[in-house]
Amino acid sequence: MRIIKLWFSRIVAVATMIFGFGITSPVSATSVVGIDFSSFEEGLARVFIQMDDYKAYSYIDKTGALIFPPQQLEIATTFDEGLASVMVNGKYGFIDKSGTMVIAPQFNEAGHFREGIASVELNGKHRFIDKTGKKVIRPEFDRARSFNEGLAPVEINGKWGYINKIGTIVIPLTFDDAFMFNDGLAAVVVNGKWGSIDKTGTMVITPQFDSMFPFSEGLAAVKVNEKWGYINKTGKLVIAPQLFYAVSYHEGFSSVSVDNRYYIFIDKTGKKVMPMQFKDPRSFSEGLVSVVVDGKVGFIDKTGTMVIEPKFDSISHFSDGLAVVKVNGKSGYIDSHGQWVISPETLSNSIEQYVVLAEQKYENKLALERAKHQKEITSFRKALSGGDESNCGPVIEVKGKLVKVAFPVENYGNEHWIRRDEIYPSGYDCRFVNGQYQVPQ
Repeated sequence: MRIIKLWFSRIVAVATMIFGFGITSPVSATSVVGIDFSSFEEGLARVFIQMDDYKAYSYIDKTGALIFPPQQLEIATTFDEGLASVMVNGKYGFIDKSGTMVIAPQFNEAGHFREGIASVELNGKHRFIDKTGKKVIRPEFDRARSFNEGLAPVEINGKWGYINKIGTIVIPLTFDDAFMFNDGLAAVVVNGKWGSIDKTGTMVITPQFDSMFPFSEGLAAVKVNEKWGYINKTGKLVIAPQLFYAVSYHEGFSSVSVDNRYYIFIDKTGKKVMPMQFKDPRSFSEGLVSVVVDGKVGFIDKTGTMVIEPKFDSISHFSDGLAVVKVNGKSGYIDSHGQWVISPETLSNSIEQYVVLAEQKYENKLALERAKHQKEITSFRKALSGGDESNCGPVIEVKGKLVKVAFPVENYGNEHWIRRDEIYPSGYDCRFVNGQYQVPQ
């Protein structure tokens, strides 16, 4: 099921671009660039705030309360099996739900925990770790993907196979590419064609397709000669390749494009199940899917009945029983009946405190950077000598509090004296107005 959620997240990403949920308008501070609220996963939703180049993250519970003060992180993911990967100074580690760093940032890449194990990359090699950060599988690999259904795809010297949880290669490394198991089968690539194997490594669907999605609910979308269709687990085409695009089945339906302009929902026979058309691929989540009517967003159920009236400016999919919505520039969370569970007012109050804390850290960061920068400029001026590069070109001579530079100024010559305490390192602007040097701001 987890692998299907990954594919589903791709559809959600498309919806994000189209409907614009997530990034909201500033809460209070002028330095705020944007605030993002994720869907709930494992009872928590991620909150991200960015001020210029400063990024901070926290998480809220289902009351809208922050569970820990914002932390300055470059990246933070949603939680999987109680841990979330985060990036600090270009390295990945993991935090728990209290915000405690339980696995120190040390990896160049980090996957999600699945079945108690995560794939990480260090020094060009992929390894598997447990929730303490301990290496649990002795071999290391050129590449590796997450465990699912007890096996993980791994690659050595350009060939892929599968290992079990003690690191034994149980399916030989013979494939050009290989993906996680789902519904008992895994997609593999041989000589540019896609097929599927079972957990014994037996090729149950001969590689013959140009591309394919993982199996979900007994069917997999496959691509043949630029058109998409569906096969069952024996490889039989149950819906002929006639679609411009198709995705995995989710909750009994799939979103497909027939004419490359609109998307419709079909059942497992290929029959269109409701009259509505959509401009983007989407999937049902917890029995509902979003629709746009006259520029406003609501939800329909599987009969096509409008169960949450279109009154929101943007909206996410349902997850953990809630969906994040935006109305009149403010975000909150609703339940499947359209009722507020975390109102925009409640969320704004929680985030207001978050913004204040983040701003304080941001201002402290700027103060430290300014102090460091000023120290570097002071050291530059103190050590100036002939031949050094300044913001106004090469230094010709240094005499006490003055510095002569070579910088052509129309009608005012090529050499100029500048006060030593007003000169800057190269890279800063150099301007003269009516022959007068303008100190960079």
